[in-house]
Amino acid sequence: MRTTLLLALALTCSIAVPAQDLYSLLRTPTAPLPGVQKVAVLDFSGKQGRIFTDMLTQQLMDPKRGLVYTNKNLLGELITRTRETYQPDTRTNIFSIAERGQLERVLAEQRLSNSGIVDEAQAAQLGKVLGIDAMIMGTTDREEGYYSEGETHTRWVKAKVTMKVISVHTGEVLTVQSTEVSREHSAKRTETLVGVESLSDPAFRHAALQLSNSITPYYDQFLLEAQKIKVKEFTERSKRAMDLMEKGDYSGAYALYNSIHVEDAYCAEAAHNMATILAGHGDYERAKENWSMASEIDKDRYAKYMTFVNERIAELPVLASLGVTPGKVSFDATAMGVPAKQLETRGTKADRYDVRAQPNAAADVVSKVPGKTPFDILEVQGEWILIKLIGGKQGFISKEDVRL
Repeated sequence: MRTTLLLALALTCSIAVPAQDLYSLLRTPTAPLPGVQKVAVLDFSGKQGRIFTDMLTQQLMDPKRGLVYTNKNLLGELITRTRETYQPDTRTNIFSIAERGQLERVLAEQRLSNSGIVDEAQAAQLGKVLGIDAMIMGTTDREEGYYSEGETHTRWVKAKVTMKVISVHTGEVLTVQSTEVSREHSAKRTETLVGVESLSDPAFRHAALQLSNSITPYYDQFLLEAQKIKVKEFTERSKRAMDLMEKGDYSGAYALYNSIHVEDAYCAEAAHNMATILAGHGDYERAKENWSMASEIDKDRYAKYMTFVNERIAELPVLASLGVTPGKVSFDATAMGVPAKQLETRGTKADRYDVRAQPNAAADVVSKVPGKTPFDILEVQGEWILIKLIGGKQGFISKEDVRL
């Protein structure tokens, strides 16, 4: 059995998976606007301009863009669902937006239109009155057509939108983004096609989603697979971990994979599976450590995951510049009551071995432990092992002093 770890939402993804198996991560926009906190959205020009402006405003205000989606059930009915994210402290609504009534009142006072082009002086005046940092405006257009092939006829619509963001402080054009989205409906010649508006609305709604994603963070989806461990010694433990992941118990699964890793540092699958859990919960740095170990063992198989996690780490400063600092879920090697692998000190009860504060021989000794005594392993760092001591303390013991 193979457990699939899905990170975030891909709008074009056609893979059918249970909702509880979807995990979402925040992504950076293609044209971030650091320093822009409050915006005004002017009506876009064109026949669909006012409708599109409302669609875009709704997208910009949505704190879970990409987590909420609509699909069809077995009866063909549209069902709205909300996916989860295990990356805490994330959101997609980074702008506050000038209220429409206030915007129209100020425009009327300044004798300006709610659509069209404003010059640098007008932009600066609007910014001062409204207390905004930037204005969003643009144009909409729609193409439509009909064609037939054999016994089938088709109606199509193409939504075309260009969005411009202007700084009210400098009059500078901060970004220009354009998109085209097509929708069509086909049927037999004896059947009726849906109307143009039935195709136009979802086309422009998707265009609004794409353009909002270009200037604000959004949730995206990546496919990462937890892999079956083939070492016979770990078959049962691996199956238990897979079962726990299927049930959403990632803490328990992580503890089991960690115990396998402690026993066999060259089990690349265990390191990889720990990394998928960590990355899915926003802990990119620790995920990178595990993927680094896995790729050191099998570069051909795991190097691509190093690229993935490095890209996610590189996005964090950009998100921070937009006022979003994603959190992460911490995993303990002994979480959910799953015991870590134990070691036993060498010698007899009369012997004593140094346990140090750091994984090196020059570090301070925090305890002296007897020989022939079992200890829980918390972590392995090279030739040193972090063990759990009496009283809830912990420290590092040399591998030379223990039996694994």
